[in-house]
Amino acid sequence: MKKLVQKNFFIALFFVLSATLYSHTISAQCAASFTFTQDINAKKVTFYNSSTPTTGKFYYWRFGDNTNSSVKNPTHTYAANANYTVCLIVYDSLCMDSICRSVDLSFYWNCFQITDLRSYQLSDSMTFDFRYHDYAGVPQFTPGVWTYNDTVFGYYGFHFPHKGVYNICYTKKTITGADTCITRYCKNFSIPKANCISNFNIIKQPSNALGRYYQSLNVDTTLSYTWTYGDSTTGTGKTAFHLYSKPGIYTVCLKTNKYVINDSCETIICKQDTVSASCVANFTYNIPNINNPRGINFVYSGGSANVTISWNFGDGTVPQLGTPKQHFFPYFTTYTVCATVKSLIDTTCTNTICKNITIRDTTGCGAYFNQEFADTIHNTRLRFFPQLTFDSLYRYQWKIDDTLAGNTFAIIKDLSYGNHIVCLKATRVRNNDTCVAQVCDTIHVGCQAYFYFNQDNTQPNKFSFNGSFSHGLKLNYAWDFGSGIESNAANPIKIFSTGGNKNVCLRVWSSVDTNCQSVYCKTLTVGCYSHFTKQVDPTNPMRLIFKNQSIHDTITTYLWDFGDGQGSTAFEPTHTYANIGFNTVCLTTYRNGSPYCIQTFCDSFLVGSPACVAYFAVDYTASPSLHFLSSTPGSANMLYNWSFGDGGTSLSKYPFHTYPSADSVYRVCLSIRDTVQTLCADTYCRLVYINRNTDYCTGKFNQSLDSLYMGAGFRFIFNPLTAYNFSTAQYLWSFGDGDSSTLRNPMHIYNAIGNYTVCLSILNTTNQCAITDCKLIHVPDSIISSTGNALLAQSFKAYPNPVSDELTLEIGEQFSKALNYSIIDMQGREMAQGSIPAQTGSRKTTLSVQHLPKGVYIVRVGSEGAYYYHKLLK
Repeated sequence: MKKLVQKNFFIALFFVLSATLYSHTISAQCAASFTFTQDINAKKVTFYNSSTPTTGKFYYWRFGDNTNSSVKNPTHTYAANANYTVCLIVYDSLCMDSICRSVDLSFYWNCFQITDLRSYQLSDSMTFDFRYHDYAGVPQFTPGVWTYNDTVFGYYGFHFPHKGVYNICYTKKTITGADTCITRYCKNFSIPKANCISNFNIIKQPSNALGRYYQSLNVDTTLSYTWTYGDSTTGTGKTAFHLYSKPGIYTVCLKTNKYVINDSCETIICKQDTVSASCVANFTYNIPNINNPRGINFVYSGGSANVTISWNFGDGTVPQLGTPKQHFFPYFTTYTVCATVKSLIDTTCTNTICKNITIRDTTGCGAYFNQEFADTIHNTRLRFFPQLTFDSLYRYQWKIDDTLAGNTFAIIKDLSYGNHIVCLKATRVRNNDTCVAQVCDTIHVGCQAYFYFNQDNTQPNKFSFNGSFSHGLKLNYAWDFGSGIESNAANPIKIFSTGGNKNVCLRVWSSVDTNCQSVYCKTLTVGCYSHFTKQVDPTNPMRLIFKNQSIHDTITTYLWDFGDGQGSTAFEPTHTYANIGFNTVCLTTYRNGSPYCIQTFCDSFLVGSPACVAYFAVDYTASPSLHFLSSTPGSANMLYNWSFGDGGTSLSKYPFHTYPSADSVYRVCLSIRDTVQTLCADTYCRLVYINRNTDYCTGKFNQSLDSLYMGAGFRFIFNPLTAYNFSTAQYLWSFGDGDSSTLRNPMHIYNAIGNYTVCLSILNTTNQCAITDCKLIHVPDSIISSTGNALLAQSFKAYPNPVSDELTLEIGEQFSKALNYSIIDMQGREMAQGSIPAQTGSRKTTLSVQHLPKGVYIVRVGSEGAYYYHKLLK
């Protein structure tokens, strides 16, 4: 080995710089800088030009061996091992700068292995410790020479002079006899400067067409934000609200800046915002009282503010103004109802929409049916019967695959294997009114495998599978969890050894029917369980307290994203928001050292309202005079609007109401609105039962899927069929997912699709009643509105789900009508919309959803008030 020769090049450098800078003025507009990597054995050096600015300049390199180059980032191979002085000159017509550095190739290189250089931040953002890692990845403290940009510094507690990119090198010299060996390892180290690069969103105010929310997308909380709205007014803040005085096209600019020594920046971005009047014409309608189907509620749904709505109900009555509007039609027939929308700020903006509405007598009319095996030995022999009890006023007509199958209350049929469409038409004549209802359902004849699963919250690679709801007589089971048959139990437990997506398949076959067999497969993800709820601080509506329902142990990490650029790693953080509005909060849970354990859960909600959620309980003690109890904390500015389902209303917070008759069912709705915090508005509806003629000591109950609920998960409304009220009996509900309730009429939200066994226990010690009844309910991945089309539900698909960039909507060949679709967020805002033209055969439409933030959405598809809803996760 050659000895390391130290060369003094300062005199030569002086002459180089003198010759280079002659007749030029060095300006701060040019700053020469470079780094390099060396291959000592090949005598090859690669130079990286880090001069500023990065473009628009000329470069001249001198490699110290009488060669040169004008390439920005050259690679140079030297002829001999020596110590070379390399210089870079940066210049243009206005500025010039140069820098020289030593490149030493005169010694042997890398006697021992260094795998990495690591920095450890200390008391502030500019002070760091440095360590090198040896071949085993272990931090070492052996003395050596540390440099940044060729300047020697101490590796312990070094305070850098300014933010930027530094080339950190560790050099260790080893001398053995006459041989010298240099081990050198370099790595770029960055202390980020302020980033003023910004963009912003324009959000229309839902309640006023002239209002705008402007929101910067920069996540740096140390920056200053200044807005100019294009109408000679300005504003400040990361999120700003502005109310324009009139429609027009405005140029809105955001100036983002930060002025700190060695860390300053400033950018300006402008966008054009067209502020115009909106007068979209659209409306929805519903029947608030099932005992008076001629009374219809009409609600304007066009979303335009500062408008008047004129209603023409098509029955000869005088047109009326206002929304919402309730109207009572004189006869059971079809009416053409029109709504005309006019803008209050632009008289030229007007639109009209008309819809045909058929008024039918629906009181007690229903055609829903069930099916069961007719005996214990035939998979294909089924019994069909209505869900309603026998009523002599009804006439029944059964069809199977468009063939008349009977007209009795119940029928028994031997069917072939496969899918069949079964229809029940129920006709009832009462009080000169004829009610006709028809329900069709697709059933599968023969064996049909099916299962659902539950993940262990404390052991995320442990799953419980339930295949006992597969269809067929005397079934056998074979489970394949991805590596062959592992279990023949109906409900096995599987502990996976690795994480990721697993394809699980269940095969079933009948012991009494060799033709009866089926396979069902489902993909699941082995990972952590992540979930949370939130509470509003009663002393500050802008402060939210998050309750973590995920696994809690010492090896699990929690990453919170509060939706406003802030985050936390606490198990149960508290966060105070700066602005009123909607936010999507996400919690990512992952377990250290466990590659299969990672999951993200997101939820969206309104921030800044004092628990702005409409809800109420009902006191049945004085039935049919009921006491309605709002549980909304509210404020002095909160307005309450009750609709009792029989035409009666109230503006009280805790109203009493007497119904005209007993043995009835009414839909009661409470709407709340805060007159100061205008974003605070919510509506809650539920069914109220008045002295229903049912048995007392019975645990039977019914349930309904709440099609109006737009939050995360699926909300069910449960109602017991007992005549006991809440004060004369005790109630205990078990919802099959580990949750329970002691309310008489609870609501429960399921967060996953599948089958759940729900049980109701009733206790009345006075009458010696103690009974429990259970039944299986199915939580679907979609719902149909009350006027929806079941055939559309069978033929519609939206995938992939979860979605990332593109969503495909597919309509099967069974449904050929023209359709409209919308994507709605959890605040009811329409984020995307379009139409699918009528066509025979299947249809597909692909749309981009890249602009949608992460969260839960509803895909709504249909026409003329008949909609199908599909939940979507992004």
